[in-house]
Amino acid sequence: LLGWSIGGSWRDYYNQKADYGLSTHDMPVSFVEAWYYELPYGVGRKWGAQSPQFARQTIGGWNVSGAVRLTSGMPLWIPVQWADGMNHLGNYGFPGNALPDLVGNPIPKHRNENNWINPDAFQGLSSSGSGGLVTCGKDPNCQPFPFRYGNEPQHYGTLREAGSRNVDLGVSKDFGSERYKVQLRGDFLNLFNHPVYGGSWNITNHFGWGPIGLVQGTRNDPRNIQVALKFMF
Repeated sequence: LLGWSIGGSWRDYYNQKADYGLSTHDMPVSFVEAWYYELPYGVGRKWGAQSPQFARQTIGGWNVSGAVRLTSGMPLWIPVQWADGMNHLGNYGFPGNALPDLVGNPIPKHRNENNWINPDAFQGLSSSGSGGLVTCGKDPNCQPFPFRYGNEPQHYGTLREAGSRNVDLGVSKDFGSERYKVQLRGDFLNLFNHPVYGGSWNITNHFGWGPIGLVQGTRNDPRNIQVALKFMF
């Protein structure tokens, strides 16, 4: 669990089990498939080798390729913490992030890019100064516990970035003979323009810095269309 992901420090060096959990790169589902298909028509292919030149140049020479990637999202990096990032115990040689108590389901009932984390699932101290416990959805300015760590794990399998559902597609057409050939190709990356919400700091997760669970960016690029013309000899 430790490393670049949380700054390489235990919350409590004498109780390392408190930080036992999933890797930052945990991805229980990862499916990738790639394919390539040549239309079996034209010279050197199953059909159409003896067809008229116009038919071979029009119908033949088509190729389609693509790739599909379906994955689950990776765990959010320190799912929820306070804006100062530190617990009071850091002043006594116990560095670590000030985490709340997890008291409910952190996934909202109606999840979207403006509501990725349920603040009512987390508990801290009331900001009124009474010192009472309160869910941080009812009190967005809830405060960290002064001399203890919350029970929220550094990573857990429930609260994750969005999964990937990416499709890339390439279509090409060859013109000419076997010796001299021109290829016109179009590539459609992220064909269906599916966003993957997440990435470093792209989902707000700090109490005290405005609303948590607000998606501010994506891990992937939007749809990208490329066209190329290639001469082969």
